[in-house]
Amino acid sequence: MSPETRRLRGALALALRVQSRARFPHVYLGVAVALAALLRLAAVEWRELLLPVLLLGEPGTLGLYLVAAHRYYERNSGMDVALRVTPLPRATVVAAPVLTTACLGTLAGLTIQALVLGVDARLVWLAPPLFGLVVFSGLVGFALAERFAEFTRFLLGSVLPNLVLSLPFTTALGWIPPLWLVWLPSQWAVSAFVEVTRGEPDPALWAACCAGLAAANAAAMLVAMGAERSAAEAVSPA
Repeated sequence: MSPETRRLRGALALALRVQSRARFPHVYLGVAVALAALLRLAAVEWRELLLPVLLLGEPGTLGLYLVAAHRYYERNSGMDVALRVTPLPRATVVAAPVLTTACLGTLAGLTIQALVLGVDARLVWLAPPLFGLVVFSGLVGFALAERFAEFTRFLLGSVLPNLVLSLPFTTALGWIPPLWLVWLPSQWAVSAFVEVTRGEPDPALWAACCAGLAAANAAAMLVAMGAERSAAEAVSPA
């Protein structure tokens, strides 16, 4: 195992301990089970209509707030200072809370779909686009948390990004054509969710959605790393 891999593994383990201490997994998975139980009470046609919407709003874009909350928890507990003086690469500092949250979000989404539609091969199709969406929203949350020193200011600053990420609600419900939002990474995820939940997925469309999410995440990673660098320089002594 390379030193980089060991450092990443250690950072992921630390991020999981931080989130467990703050009860993030308990809340995340508890809400997922409760929402899935409510959706089970709906008629079958409503389940297939609402499930992509639920996947977007509950595990998908919630990563924006969970990763930001993780960063503020580290900051308030003094762990952020310790991380800045360790030899961890900047990419590892960014990736650890984002990937931990993405794993929890993907597990929550798979749990929702399994409880609503049952356990079948569609769970395998769901995992990659859902993971990609939670990573993207988490990277947005990380960048915003580095931009705003206070959580209250973050809440105000995150309103517009969250609204933009949530625009695909309108396409999943059939209010506007998906092509109108083809420029938006969360739309690619929702298109994949619709493919998975409402019938046999189109492999070409599914692959295109996943590839688009991967490219968007690469760009968002650079933005988040830049935000972390700027925040570190702002608190470092001249």
